[in-house]
Amino acid sequence: ISSLYSVSVIDMSSYINLTLLPNKLINFTSLTILDMSSCKSLISLPNELGNLTSLTILDVSSCINLTLLPNELSSLTCLTTFNMKECSSLISLPNELDNLTSLTILKLREVLKLEIIVK
Repeated sequence: ISSLYSVSVIDMSSYINLTLLPNKLINFTSLTILDMSSCKSLISLPNELGNLTSLTILDVSSCINLTLLPNELSSLTCLTTFNMKECSSLISLPNELDNLTSLTILKLREVLKLEIIVK
């Protein structure tokens, strides 16, 4: 099973009943793309997600019950694309998003409850 940890893409999109990410996800250190779009029951992301430092694309679009993002996401310095569109329950962004120096695409369309924007 350890060879699975070299996987670079995980597509968990549309897992409607997924409320939390599996703990083992942080062992996928070669992961570059994580797609959790349309996981309608997802309520939060683990702090340990910040350990996936090879991640370049993170998609949580249409995760309508996602309310908070961990500050540890600011450790994802290779992240180029972060899609949060239609996360209608998201109320704030991590304070240190400006640490994402490789970020070129940030999608925030229809994030209606967002109260705090990056400083």
